[in-house]
Amino acid sequence: MRASAYPASPTFDQMLLLPAGEPQPGGDAATAERAWSNLLGGVPVVLVRSVDQARRLLLRAAALPPGTRVALPMNVEDSLLAAVKDHGSRPVLIGFDDALWFDRRAATDARTDIVWAQPAGGTGGLPGAIARGTWVDHAAEAPVLAEPRRRTPAPADAEVWGLHLSSDPVWSGAVLAFPADGGEERAAAVRRLMIGEDRCDATIALAQAGRLSRLAGQQRAVLLAIARGLAEAAGLPMPSAMDRAAAPAGILIVTPTECDPATLYAYIAREHTPVRWLPLLRPLHHAAPRIGHGDHSAAAALLSRCLLIPAGPTYSTEEITHAVLGVVKAAEYLGIRWRTDPGRAASYATFLEELYGPDHDAFRPVFATPNQSRATAPPGCRTR
Repeated sequence: MRASAYPASPTFDQMLLLPAGEPQPGGDAATAERAWSNLLGGVPVVLVRSVDQARRLLLRAAALPPGTRVALPMNVEDSLLAAVKDHGSRPVLIGFDDALWFDRRAATDARTDIVWAQPAGGTGGLPGAIARGTWVDHAAEAPVLAEPRRRTPAPADAEVWGLHLSSDPVWSGAVLAFPADGGEERAAAVRRLMIGEDRCDATIALAQAGRLSRLAGQQRAVLLAIARGLAEAAGLPMPSAMDRAAAPAGILIVTPTECDPATLYAYIAREHTPVRWLPLLRPLHHAAPRIGHGDHSAAAALLSRCLLIPAGPTYSTEEITHAVLGVVKAAEYLGIRWRTDPGRAASYATFLEELYGPDHDAFRPVFATPNQSRATAPPGCRTR
C-alpha cells in the first residue's frame, strides 16, 4: 500500500478549473457553442457566464407559473434550492431509491411539474423522463464525449453543466444543453432573455471544451477500472452504473448495515487510500423535514452510509490498484468483504480457517453466510 507521503496524482475535482495560461484557440461565441454542442452529442446549447445565472435563465425561459412544484433531491445544494425559491416556484425535496437514483415514484406521487435532479458521485440522476419538465444539474461533473443524444430513450429536457473557467463563481461559466425534442426552441427562449453580461468568454469556453472532453474520457476509464476492481475483490454494495454522459469525481460504495460507516471510513483512510464521506460533500438539506416528500430520515440514513473513493484522470495503474486494495483490506479487517456474495465469503472464510487454524485473526464474516449463522460479534464491525 502507499505510504503517507505518497506523491498522489490530483483528483478530478482538483483538475476541473481551467489553468492560467492554458492555450486558447481563437473563436467567437458561435464557434464555442458548436464545440460544446459537438461534445454533448450535437444538441442545442447556450453558453452562460455562471451556473447560478444559467439556472435562473432556465427557470425564466420555462415560463413557470408562480407556485409551480419543482422536485429536487433531498441533498440539493443551497444555491439550486435558492434559485427555485427566488423564481417563485415551490421546491419539493425527494429522496432516493435503493440505487441512489432520484426516486421517480416519489416525484410522481408528489405531483411535481418539473423534476430537477442533481447527481452526486455519479448517482442521483434521473432514470428517464418523469414529469413534463425533466432537468439535470451537472454543475460539479464534466461531460463525456457523447453519441447523438436524441437517440437515447427519454433524454432530459435540459441540462446544466459547469464550465469551471474561473474560481470566481460569478464568472465560472456554464452550458445549458437541451437534448430532448424541441431543444432549439428552448435554447432560443433562453437567448431572448440574455443581455450582454449574461454571456461567458467564448475564447476560454472554447479552450475548456477540448480540455474537459479529454479529462472526462480519461476519468471515466479510471473510474471503470476502479469499479471493476472493487466489484471483483471487495464485494461491497455499489450504486447502479454511472450516468454514461457524465464523469463524476469518484466511485460510491455503500457501507453494509453490519458495519458503522465511520469505522469503514477510518480503516480505508488508514491504508492511505483517499476517501470522502458523502454527507460532508452533499448532506441532507436542512429543509427536508419541512418540504420533503417521503421519509427524510431514511434518505439521511442512506446518505450517511455512502463513501466516495475519489480518483483522477491521470491516475497510474499503481494508484488505481491502491484505490481498490485500500477498500479491500478495510473490508477484510472488518468482516464485510464480499457482503454482496455471501457464498464466496463463506468459502473464503473456510479456506482461511483450514490454512491458519480455528483461532486465526484473518477474515471472519460478520454477516450471515450459507450454512452459517451470522457471526457473534458486537453490533458494528469485527476487527483483527
